[in-house]
Amino acid sequence: MTIIVHGETDIIFNNKAWESRQNFEDYVEAPIKQAGGIGPRFGYWKTYLEGIAMVANTSKYLGPIPTNAQMEKFINTVNLLLDQLETKEFREHYEELIEELIMSGETTRSLIEKRKENPKKKKVTDDIKLKICDSLRRFWWHHTKQTITGSFDNKNPDIPGNQDEQNVLSNPGAYFVQKVFDIYLGVKLDNRQVRSLIEATEKKYNRAEYKFPLTWELVKVD
Repeated sequence: MTIIVHGETDIIFNNKAWESRQNFEDYVEAPIKQAGGIGPRFGYWKTYLEGIAMVANTSKYLGPIPTNAQMEKFINTVNLLLDQLETKEFREHYEELIEELIMSGETTRSLIEKRKENPKKKKVTDDIKLKICDSLRRFWWHHTKQTITGSFDNKNPDIPGNQDEQNVLSNPGAYFVQKVFDIYLGVKLDNRQVRSLIEATEKKYNRAEYKFPLTWELVKVD
């Protein structure tokens, strides 16, 4: 399975990591057990992660939105091209292109509206990463019955001087999210970025919603 999602930062599904039982034991099973949970089966994790990747793949339209300056330059370029194509020397030869350029106006207006709603480019908390993080926290809850909390800033004592890796002992949930994005999806997030991502996900999605049990569980939801 090869999945590449181009967004504010690219997501590249790592097939080799997905097939590795060692990665599963180190970055999925270990933090879940550290949190007092019961580790999932390897096959179940592969299926779940594959589902996350497929959702990401169908959400490519959530990629980067052009800046205002880029949109203005694009609009000017299209207008110049349309002016030239409307001349008798070009019109009959480029009818399809003219139609496509005219029809592109709706896409352009949509992008301008999206940029107005999101004036700043988001690299860590763009929509697709929030969706993936939400799926991961749901997985985390179902196997630990805990939310992802704890210190986001402690260094890993086993890696002197490394400030860019969560401490699996003090915050195994954040460690899990950070490692899944890095090892399986090719997105490196430092401690500050992981915290921003998790907090933005909690803010956007209903905090209680992901706690609902799987169909075969009977867990009281507060």
